[in-house]
Amino acid sequence: MIKFKELRYLCEKIGKGKTLAAVAKAAVDSLERVLKGCFACLYVLSDDQSKLTLLAYGSYPPAVYSIDRSNVSYWRAFARRERLVLNCGLLPQEMLFVSNSKQKAIIPLLWEERQIGALIVEALEELSKEQLELLEFVASVVAKSMNVVKLTDTLEQSLKSLSNLNKRQKLLVDVSLKLFEQPTKEAMGRFLISKVKEVFGFDEVQVLWMEGESGEGYRIFASDVQSQLGYLPFIIKAGKPSQMTVLIKDEESLRGLLTATSSEGKAFTKSDGELLSSLCGYVAAVLAARSQLRSIQRLRYMERTLVEILIEAAKENSIEDVCYYIARKLSETMYCDVLVYKIAAENGTEKLKKLTSVNLDDVLLGEGHNEGLYPLEDHQDTVEISVAFGGQVFGLLKIIDKHGYFSTKDTKDMLSILARHLGVLWAYQKAIHETKQEALKDSLTGLWNRRYFTEKIKEEMARCERSGEPFSVAIIDIRGFKAINDTFGHLEGDRILVEVAGFLAGAMRKIDVIARYGGDEFVSLHPRTREKEAKALWGRVEQKLKKRLWGSRNLQIAIDVGIASYPDDGREEEHILEKADERMYEAKRKAKTNSLEV
Repeated sequence: MIKFKELRYLCEKIGKGKTLAAVAKAAVDSLERVLKGCFACLYVLSDDQSKLTLLAYGSYPPAVYSIDRSNVSYWRAFARRERLVLNCGLLPQEMLFVSNSKQKAIIPLLWEERQIGALIVEALEELSKEQLELLEFVASVVAKSMNVVKLTDTLEQSLKSLSNLNKRQKLLVDVSLKLFEQPTKEAMGRFLISKVKEVFGFDEVQVLWMEGESGEGYRIFASDVQSQLGYLPFIIKAGKPSQMTVLIKDEESLRGLLTATSSEGKAFTKSDGELLSSLCGYVAAVLAARSQLRSIQRLRYMERTLVEILIEAAKENSIEDVCYYIARKLSETMYCDVLVYKIAAENGTEKLKKLTSVNLDDVLLGEGHNEGLYPLEDHQDTVEISVAFGGQVFGLLKIIDKHGYFSTKDTKDMLSILARHLGVLWAYQKAIHETKQEALKDSLTGLWNRRYFTEKIKEEMARCERSGEPFSVAIIDIRGFKAINDTFGHLEGDRILVEVAGFLAGAMRKIDVIARYGGDEFVSLHPRTREKEAKALWGRVEQKLKKRLWGSRNLQIAIDVGIASYPDDGREEEHILEKADERMYEAKRKAKTNSLEV
C-alpha cells in the first residue's frame, strides 16, 4: 500500500527541480526509494519527435542512451499513448539494464495530449496494479513539472531580452502598456497601426483579424496564413516595396496579422521582426485576457440573471405561467429561442408535448426590450436539458442558442442548474394543483364538489355572454333515497351513492361537468347545449340506469332530473339553478302521481 506521505515525498522532490534534468533525476531517484526492487530511467522526446534521448537514470544506467522509431517495443507505447508492460523474459538481454528483471513498464509522459517523453521502469518482481497506477501518476507529475520548467525558462528568456532593449524597443514597451487601456478591439487596432508607423517609420501598416474576430481590417482564414507563413512568427519579403508580415498569435489560437510595407528595398531587419513579433504576441495576450474577462463577466451576469428569473418565476400561479416567464426572460437576456415541453400521456404512452415557447425575433420586436448582454456573432446550437425533481421527469427545456452564450461548459452548467430549479418549481406547482383539486372533490363519491361547480358555471356564463352560445344545467335526485337509508342503513346508501356517481361520470361527455350538489343530489353543466339536447342526453342516462341493479342488495333505483338553459331560462346563475330545481321537483311529483295511479 502506497502511503500518502510517500506520494507527498515524490511530488515535493519532483516539484523542486529547476531544470528538466533536475526534474528527471528527482523523479527516478525518489521512485527507486519508494518502490523497492524497481529501477528507473527517464527519456525526453526530441523536437522532431524522431527519437527518445536519455535524460536521467537511477541506480543502473540503461543499455541504450537513445531510442529511435526502429525499436517497436518502445514506440508501441508512444503510438497508443498508454502504458505498456513487458515480460523481461521475452526481451533481448541488451534491452535490459538489470539482468534479473521480471517486468519492464513503459509509461508515456503526456501534457495536454502532447508527448514529452517516457518513464521506463524495470522491476525484480511483477508490478501490482497499484504500483502501475503510481508510475502513471508520477509520469503526469513529471510532465507537468517539465512544462512548468519550460514556461519558466521561456519567461526568463523573454525578461532577459526585454532588459536589453534599445531606445526604440523601450518606446514600444510603453506602447504595449497603453494597449490595454484601449476600450475596444477597433481602438486597439487603430492605436497599434499609428504607433508602429510612428516608431518604425513604415509607409503603410495594416491589421487583419481572423474570420470570426470583429474589428477593423480584412478578414483572413487560417489556411491562408499557414500556406504563406507556415509556423514562422514573421516573414520578410525583400524588394521594392518590401513587406513584413507578423502573426498576432497566442498559445491558443491565431487571432490575426500585422502587415507593414516600406518603399525602401531593405527596410526590415530580423530584429524588427522579433520586436514586432513580441509586440503582436502581447496584443494577442491582451485580446485573450479581454475574452476571458468578458466570459467571466458574462457568467456572473448569467448567475445574477438566472437567480432573479427563478425568484420572480416562483411567484407565478401555474406551471404554464412559470415556464412562460422563464422562457421569456431567457430569450430576452440570452438572445435565444426557448421551448419547454411537458411529458403527457397519450394512448397509454408518454410523449413530449410543447407547453410554451418564445421566439427571439418576437422578443426583439417587442416594446421596451432591455438588452442584457451584447450580441455576439451569429451562432446556432441546440441545448436540451431534462426538467426533473425527486427522480420524476416533468419535461424538457430546449434552448436554440443563436449567439453562443451557452457554448461553454460553465454556461451549460448554469443552464442545468436552472433546469433543476425549474424541476423543483414544477413539483411544487404540481403539489399545489393536486391539493387544490382534492379540495374541490367530494370525499365520498370522488366527483367535483359544489364549490367547483359554482366556479365552472360562472366561467361558462361569462364565456357565453361574450360568444352568445347556450348552455344547460341539470339537477339530479335519486328517487326514494331516504327510504333506502331507513331500510338498509346509511352504509348501503353510501355504497349506492358511490356507484351512481361513477355511473353518471362515465355517462357524461368530455365537455360536461358532473358534481355532487349535496345529499343524494347531483348537478351537471353542459356547455354549448340547448335544453332539448340536454333532455335527450338525460333520457338516455335514465334508461340505462333503470336496467342496472345497485348496491349489495341489488336494488332498482330511478332518478328525477330537472333541466334549465341559458339564456332561455335566465341570465343569472341563481335563476337558472332555481329553474332546474323547480323542474326536478316537478318531475318528482309526476313520478309519485304516476306510481299512485298504478
